[in-house]
Order: sequence, then structure tokens, then C-alpha cells
Amino acid sequence: MISHLVASVFRAAAVLAIVILSSSYVVAQSAPVNAATAKAYDVPRTPDGKPDISGVWTGPGFRHIEGAKNPDIPTVGLTRFKSKDLPFRPGGEELWNNKLNGDAFHDDPTLLCFPWGFPFHTMVSNVQHFFQPAGYLVIVYEDMHVTRTIPMDGRPHPQNLKATYYGNSVGRYEGDTAVIDTIGLKEWGIDGSGNHKHSDAAHFIERYRRTSPTTMSQELTIDDPKIFTEPFTCGTASSHCFPEGNRGPELWVKHLRSDWEVIEQYCEDNNKDVGLIEFLKHPK
Repeated sequence: MISHLVASVFRAAAVLAIVILSSSYVVAQSAPVNAATAKAYDVPRTPDGKPDISGVWTGPGFRHIEGAKNPDIPTVGLTRFKSKDLPFRPGGEELWNNKLNGDAFHDDPTLLCFPWGFPFHTMVSNVQHFFQPAGYLVIVYEDMHVTRTIPMDGRPHPQNLKATYYGNSVGRYEGDTAVIDTIGLKEWGIDGSGNHKHSDAAHFIERYRRTSPTTMSQELTIDDPKIFTEPFTCGTASSHCFPEGNRGPELWVKHLRSDWEVIEQYCEDNNKDVGLIEFLKHPK
């Protein structure tokens, strides 16, 4: 399975690699599903009548090339949120940008097998298996084998949350869209080689909607009052989160892969990254 080819190298490559995609490669990607097509699609239903978004899906870090022998290609070195025109509050950009100093724990602790955290884990090129037991949405991410169990009955967040890597997520359905609200996060990296961080006040809203038998849209609204003056949304055709070019499409489209399955992958097991091993032997 193609996602497995990058599982052991992705995190190191995310800091060091810059993948340059040729214009012909970008053009070869499948055309996005437009709003009219999405509106006309009769979304399948679960036994309890909810929109069925179950199955094994690609993350938005994949490049999809319709008609190719292997149509879903993981993008290594994916950079997110390079925009200079995000709605920063005074001093917010300094909090947003992680100033690298050569210490792996400071620069990118995930290189030392710390959790990737939310929302970064949702955006990269890893396989994601969605399950819908009654009243819940369960998402299993292949890389690091992380599982999120999200109640979808519209309940509020608990009070006095302790900050964690993945926060507290609660959800609901709005028509054919699954809406997930996440708070209670510790200050942590929000992307890979973009070297950006969200604060402990961050609030995120995900939206997932089937747009065809084999595609699903994914959107992410970012509300971080310590860094930004207002919320903004990524993953739509009109988004302007990544205006500097080829580090990832503005429109996030997930592709259903019924021929794939999630396998076990852990950062700690059989790590062959020479640079990381050397750092662990001789930390600064």
C-alpha cells in the first residue's frame, strides 16, 4: 500500500525535504468536485439515518491523479500555512512561527516520537479509517496508530479540560455534513515543515461531507484568539491558506480506497533515520 512507503520517513522529511511538483504533475490531478455536483449527489445513509462517511480514506496530504496505475501519491515534505496574510493580531505572528534552534525537542518533538497532535494528524498523507457506530464517529489514523472517538450527539464539551495533544472533540450532523468541534489542546505544532504552532486557546471545527461515491470534502476552521483576530477556514476552493504555491491544494478532497486497509505503524519501532539516531546519541 502506497501510504506505507512513507510511514518511516515522513516525519524526518517533513523538516528537511522540499518537494517541488512540476506544473504538469499538478495539472494531472483530478478536477475538484464542484458544488453543483456535490448538491446533486444522493449521500448514502447509516442504519440510523446519518450521512455515511465510513470507509478507508486518503488524507488531504495525498495527490490524486485520476487514471494513474496508483492514483493516490503521498506528498513528503508537505508544508502548510505559509500564508503571510493570515489575520494576525499584534504579536500573533511571533507566536505562530516556531523559531528553530537546532534542538529537536524544540524544533519538532515529533521527530523524537512525541505525538503529532491535532489538527496536524488530520491533514497529512496517512490513511484514515472512519467508523460510525451509533452515536459516534471513530477515526483511526494509520501513522502512529492514533484513534479519535468522537460523540456525535451534539453534547457540549466537558468543563475544566486538561490540555492534551488531541484535545476534546464533540460533534453533530448538519444535514449531510459531519461537524466536529475541538478544544482543550496544549500548545503544539500545527504543520510539518511549515514550523508553525497553535496556542493552548486554539479552537478548531472540522467538516466532512460526501461529494460522490468515492470522494469526501474536508474543511478546517481555525479560531485561535491568542494568534488571530478572527477565524478562517482552510480546505475550500475559495480558501487562501496556502497562497505561496505547490505545497498542497487549497481544496481538500479525500478519496475512498476500499482496496486499502490500515496497518500497524509506530515511530518508535525500527527507526532507521540516521540523522535522528545520531541526534539521540548526542543530544545538544
